Amino acid sequence: MSTAPLINQLDTLFDKLEMLFEQQLETAVDLEKLLQDENEALVKRQHEKIQQIAQQKEGKTAELATLSQQQSNLFKAVKQPYSPEAFNKLIKAAPGDTSQKISHLKGKLTTVMQACQEKNAINGHIIAVNKQSAETALAILRGQITPGNFTYGAGGQPVKDESHNCISKA
Repeated sequence: MSTAPLINQLDTLFDKLEMLFEQQLETAVDLEKLLQDENEALVKRQHEKIQQIAQQKEGKTAELATLSQQQSNLFKAVKQPYSPEAFNKLIKAAPGDTSQKISHLKGKLTTVMQACQEKNAINGHIIAVNKQSAETALAILRGQITPGNFTYGAGGQPVKDESHNCISKA
């Protein structure tokens, strides 16, 4: 039995894998930029821009998921397991500088994706704080301040007034 078909399959696998990593990296860099833009829009409270960015983020994350699935399908096509250990072993066996290229792309992709996670977490915190502020403001406007909470008098000093819980009575 000749090993030529297997070698051709692996060469094709490496070429496609490199291409997929390049596409993933490009998409991840775009996503990181969107997350930075989202952060700026959140800070400036640009609601329309935030909505546009949210739609673009959905598209980029869907694209990343599709590319990852294509990567998995490549391994299935050549009957190779798709696990981190098997992946690393296969990449080390790649011919020439292909191993270095793919490893480098994978490392860059990992770094960019970690940056995306961090930026997304920061944006999530900003959203949570803004939501809490809006809920508190609405509660004040509705007169739903619970007894024992501080309100502020005309001079800006905290006042603990159990008898008045509605801002309209101030």
